[in-house]
Amino acid sequence: MNGSENFSRELMSQNGVSNEAVHEIRRQQARSLVLAEKRKVGRVRAICIGAWALTVVVMFSSMALATLFLFTRQEGEISMRMIVLAASLLGMFGMVGFLVAIVSSVAWYFSARTAGLTAIDARLGELETILRAEAEKARQENEEVGEAREG
Repeated sequence: MNGSENFSRELMSQNGVSNEAVHEIRRQQARSLVLAEKRKVGRVRAICIGAWALTVVVMFSSMALATLFLFTRQEGEISMRMIVLAASLLGMFGMVGFLVAIVSSVAWYFSARTAGLTAIDARLGELETILRAEAEKARQENEEVGEAREG
């Protein structure tokens, strides 16, 4: 425990807050931290799925544009400038979408791992709190038994 935890525990005990309430507050803080991490992972996941969907749509649109180019070149219906403009825009959207998809995939992977580690840390913190409370309880019982033997 660091100094701020000792100070907050002492302040709470002076104000009549029991150790169980302090433990419950710590558990709630750990749970809220885990939930915040899960929400962050969900947002990154949504961005990742959207970026990959954009990439796939751009790929299929590019294939359709290439097919259109092949068929209209023979017939001469659509101007070449329109096809070049459309291809340029699709290429730009495709590259941006692909880069965002790659970066968000990596971010999703790391944020999911971080959320997992945060959950493990929170559970270990709860276990540590429970073990400290049990050790304190056992120490007090041993002191009571020792005083009863002496008396």
